[in-house]
Amino acid sequence: MTSRLRILHVSSAIGFGGVELRILNELLAMRARGHLLQVICPAKSELGRRAQHSGFTTHHVEMTGWIASASALMKIRAVMRGGAFDVINTHSVADDLRIGLIARLMKRRLIVRTQHREGRQRVFNALGVTSDHVITVSECQRQRFLQSGFSAHHVQAVPTGLDVQCPNQQPSAVRHALGIPSGAIVVGCLADDRDMQGFRILLEAMCPLMECHQDVHLLLAGLDELQQCNLTRRAFDIGLKSRIHFVDRPVYSDKLLGAFDIYAVAPESCVAGSTFVEASAHGVPVVGTAVGCIPEVIENGVSGYVVLPSDRLILRSVIGKLIEDGELRRRFGIAGRQKFEPHGKFSSIRMAEALESLYLGWLRASQAEEQACGIHARHR
Repeated sequence: MTSRLRILHVSSAIGFGGVELRILNELLAMRARGHLLQVICPAKSELGRRAQHSGFTTHHVEMTGWIASASALMKIRAVMRGGAFDVINTHSVADDLRIGLIARLMKRRLIVRTQHREGRQRVFNALGVTSDHVITVSECQRQRFLQSGFSAHHVQAVPTGLDVQCPNQQPSAVRHALGIPSGAIVVGCLADDRDMQGFRILLEAMCPLMECHQDVHLLLAGLDELQQCNLTRRAFDIGLKSRIHFVDRPVYSDKLLGAFDIYAVAPESCVAGSTFVEASAHGVPVVGTAVGCIPEVIENGVSGYVVLPSDRLILRSVIGKLIEDGELRRRFGIAGRQKFEPHGKFSSIRMAEALESLYLGWLRASQAEEQACGIHARHR
């Protein structure tokens, strides 16, 4: 029988995007396997609210600002002291630095950082000082760590797992609120991060398609005020302002994806979020560029299309195919959802199995190392 683990997740995020959705799914899926889980997060955290609503013990700790940070360290230390946790799992470099040092001083058994974001910046390496191990959300991301000098034992990939989502049968409230006709074809994208260039590429690809297809609308969400202003100006210049819509921050992807017929994401060099994964789980066909983990999730010609970042004409072409062929959209959507069904490649069950295996394996290795050190010390 698998040992029951006591696991503490730490997140300083306030909003709720792809990262927080993954954390919540980890909590639920690991609890279903018999483990005990708790969360440290700010009081205004949407993750904390949802975790608490799901019955998890949630510790509210403010972690931003110098005064709050100093107070936070004492509160976090008290939570750790009272929890006797086997695993401390952080979800950002900042949380890793803040939590890892405390946990190491208290000789916690295992400290793990989940690296959610892909980016151009140099891979942060503080293993042995803060976290013991790193979990990446894609094999592509893991390879970046290995190329930066991390050992294969200390870095493992666990793809994001989600429970399959039932597609909305009723017209989306988002469509109604924005004045989008119920029979319109909506191509959409949600910014989990500030990938302004990707939005520009998508807008330019969509313009000729929207000129040819009067029933096509473009819905962009998650932009800040300056980004939205710039794209609105461009939409006005090309005469399509009435069919290009914006949803202001904050926006929760689970309330938005029902509005989309096609999800399109066009990063040039790094993937700024994971909403395309949620879209596929919702049964929405996805078009994306061959960057980061996108080709690992979206199977080209099966659950969507994956094109080269530099090939904007092909990007436009494949979006056009999906606009024109409702049966193709339906077939791609079904194929995408199947991967998130129970025991599918990207199901939460598979994710929990992989996490459990890693946690237990790393704990056993740590115990063996401690025993070896003890034997060595006695023979000195």
